[in-house]
Amino acid sequence: MNSTPEYQEVTDTLEVPKHVGVEGFILAIRSILKLPRVVSIVIDAKGKITHTRFMRKEEPRRTIEVDFDTIAPSAIIRNGTVVEMDLEAYMDNAATCIAAMFARAAADHMYPVAWVVGGATHLHQWHQKTTEVALPANSVYGLQVFYDRFIPDETLLLACAYGPNSALVDTRMAYKITMPGAPPVRLEEPPPPDE
Repeated sequence: MNSTPEYQEVTDTLEVPKHVGVEGFILAIRSILKLPRVVSIVIDAKGKITHTRFMRKEEPRRTIEVDFDTIAPSAIIRNGTVVEMDLEAYMDNAATCIAAMFARAAADHMYPVAWVVGGATHLHQWHQKTTEVALPANSVYGLQVFYDRFIPDETLLLACAYGPNSALVDTRMAYKITMPGAPPVRLEEPPPPDE
């Protein structure tokens, strides 16, 4: 009699949300590696991690539960100190407000890490309207932009850490401003009815 357990190959896929960045992939891979007999892990460009492992035929199949909310930008910001800056007098120029945020971080001996904004942020519209300069979506003034649906769209946060070349998860202080609301959408008047 053969008492060796029989194994079957099982493949599962886990999707990593865009707003959690590299730390989200690391968290997911750590969770996968806690499973027994993992033989391969494949990451695609769309944020999906496919892993293959061997399971005993009688072993119950477990799905991986990864709590990405713990490393979402909003959770990281919440774990640090948030300094609200009153720049109401300067809201007519986004570049001036951003420069003031950098200056305050430097005065506090903090190192800027990234920008954190809402999922439908007003940042790009506000910057273009007040400076006539369009910003790229992924990087603003040399720092990566993290989008988070739990951050209000009119909020701009400069995440900072104690040392240079830090990651978002190292954030200890964030400087916050409230940007002006989105410019109203101009609707064209309907043509008068023919009489």
